[in-house]
Amino acid sequence: MKTAVITMVYNEKFFINFWCSYYGMQFGFENLFILDNGSTDGSTYNIPGNVIRIPRGEFDDEKRANMISDFQSSLLYEFDSVIYTDCDEILTANNLMYSSLKEYIFHNPEGIIRAVGVDLMQDIKSEGEMDFSIPIFRQRRYGYITSWESKPLITRISTRWSAGFHDCNAPSILDKNVWLIHLKKSDFNNCLNRLEITRNISWSKNSIENNSGAHQRISNDDFIHNYENILSNRISCDLDVCDIVDILESNSSGPVGLIPERFRNF
Repeated sequence: MKTAVITMVYNEKFFINFWCSYYGMQFGFENLFILDNGSTDGSTYNIPGNVIRIPRGEFDDEKRANMISDFQSSLLYEFDSVIYTDCDEILTANNLMYSSLKEYIFHNPEGIIRAVGVDLMQDIKSEGEMDFSIPIFRQRRYGYITSWESKPLITRISTRWSAGFHDCNAPSILDKNVWLIHLKKSDFNNCLNRLEITRNISWSKNSIENNSGAHQRISNDDFIHNYENILSNRISCDLDVCDIVDILESNSSGPVGLIPERFRNF
């Protein structure tokens, strides 16, 4: 079985090497496809995988989703399955049932699989900056389940994603044995650095009028306020106590809790 993994980036030097390492070790570096949308920080030079350079224009998330949907469909002529993730998103399977994400995909032939979305957090009072030379779950313990990150990203059929990849044009199967760990909030200082970049890119008129990507244009003060509010809603046990289906079906987020050991695979 062959699996292709796609991401699209712009000046993502913080995460891109880890993304390449994680998915390349599982599926082969030759099966990684990095769509570089005009990076200027040198982050996509000398990385493993197939780098496809796309001239940068105004950023429009609907156009991005359409472009990647077309690319996903074309890759299915050569690959059995195709994964898309942003470069700060890591899919991880229940290690009590599967030895790897690769094994999980081999044993789950559904057309489109939706993962349980989890935002990994940095407890800024007790956890330092991220060091990718050390396993991430030795550095971070807390996260929260969120419908926003519960995305249909594992595919075996042609898929048309909506902006942000939160939904698609065909039914998907939610599988609680695969979680999508969103790393964006796992390093507080990088969040602020990334906001400086995304606030200053050229957004399309369509994006502004539809409020698309608004969370990438907020002020530092608003981000810090939101971050502190999230951390204040914390439980002292595993996220297993949460009703995952209820959280996702109600388009909401749960409390911050400990990531269960069976998903702490990187």
